[in-house]
Amino acid sequence: MAVTAGPSPTDAAPVRSPRAWLSQYSWLGMGFAFSLSLFYLIMFVIPFGTAIWLSFNNWDYIQKPVFVNTRNFEKLLGDSGFWDALWTTVRFSAVEIFVALSLALLLALALSHLRPVYQYTLLAIYNLPVIMPGIVSVLLW
Repeated sequence: MAVTAGPSPTDAAPVRSPRAWLSQYSWLGMGFAFSLSLFYLIMFVIPFGTAIWLSFNNWDYIQKPVFVNTRNFEKLLGDSGFWDALWTTVRFSAVEIFVALSLALLLALALSHLRPVYQYTLLAIYNLPVIMPGIVSVLLW
């Protein structure tokens, strides 16, 4: 009968320093990640936070802002113009999404039943407005 031994202490993983993970990644990649994070912070997080802060203040951009708590929201929810605009937006969005998706699916179905020569021609015509600015930019450069 053979006796198997457990792992010896020398088989354990080597202890790494806390900063060892930095050596695994490229500094260029870290630079890109940092710059994109900074861009996201400046372009999205700070304006969003400022909008939240402004929604709880009354500020005319000349005098100091006055904290009004939820009075701005109470005024908004009590305004009939807000509810009319919201309902119009919801109706327009629902109808527009339904119509756009229906037309896109019908166009795709019609294109799928054509011969390949006609498919490619119609797809080229359909995508021409998207492709043309890039072509013009390359030619003018």
